[in-house]
Amino acid sequence: MKKAGNYLKLHLVASVPWGQDLREEVVTVSQPTGGSILELPGPRERPVRPALDLLAAPGGIAARIVRGDGHVQPVVARIRPVRYVAVDEPPLAVCAREDGGLWVLESSVLTNYDDAGSRRFTVPVTAASLQSGGENRTWLVSLESVSFVESDGSIRGPYSWLGGLQVAAFGSDLCALTKKPPRQLICIMPAGEINVRDVNPEPGPFEALLAATDSGLITLSGGTLRRYNGPVRARSWWSNQRAWRPMVAHSFLADPVRMFSCGLEKVHLFGCRCRATCLRWAPFALSAWMATASWYTVKIRHFGMRILT
Repeated sequence: MKKAGNYLKLHLVASVPWGQDLREEVVTVSQPTGGSILELPGPRERPVRPALDLLAAPGGIAARIVRGDGHVQPVVARIRPVRYVAVDEPPLAVCAREDGGLWVLESSVLTNYDDAGSRRFTVPVTAASLQSGGENRTWLVSLESVSFVESDGSIRGPYSWLGGLQVAAFGSDLCALTKKPPRQLICIMPAGEINVRDVNPEPGPFEALLAATDSGLITLSGGTLRRYNGPVRARSWWSNQRAWRPMVAHSFLADPVRMFSCGLEKVHLFGCRCRATCLRWAPFALSAWMATASWYTVKIRHFGMRILT
């Protein structure tokens, strides 16, 4: 039997009523064509109301308004108190600031709005999502890189990132759970340094990080919320500056490039430091290595055949 203290308590934060700014536009959604070879029971179509795509941050809660068919409206909602800000195009992500303003990520720019909904400034960026960086700052998150945006719009980075888009704020750091076992908490600092922390017990393979604090983690797997109590112990850290960024395994090199990767410039490849030069010569070195191995294989097979004959 579980103790009562092990359960998460839900509290009503705000009530967002339907109205002129948040219209109850019910759309009819049908089953996707070619989605299944089985004949599924039930109705072919169903009505779906709009939903709020929320992001909770130290500065408050901001949300995108998403219709039932997945189309995002060009309006951003800030919760508690509830107010709406019209934007130029459907936003990709939003994040609330501590000063009452908003960060709004669009297709090619990051826009800062004040507490009255007026545009302060825009910064040309390319990203897929936002996450709070604390103190009116934010993180720009992509699949393979992240950048840290100061409150005035200046950008630090980009830094290479292996945590994906399922991220959470840990103070001013950006954190995620590693994909491969053992699953650990990987965090990147605004200066680009990365640290890895152990999580006990180890999260499951489908758990996504929702929140991270000094007292534990909260993850989501399907419809299940899990809380990990206790401090998350730091295991290791390393720098993540562009000057020595490890080589990325591109499609034409795949895993063998790991043989030529290096960390803090301590590994040399044929006398060259492991930087852009090594990245240029790695494909040729790998091809030469494979050709040499094939030549020795042919010689060994030929020598074996001569012995048999």
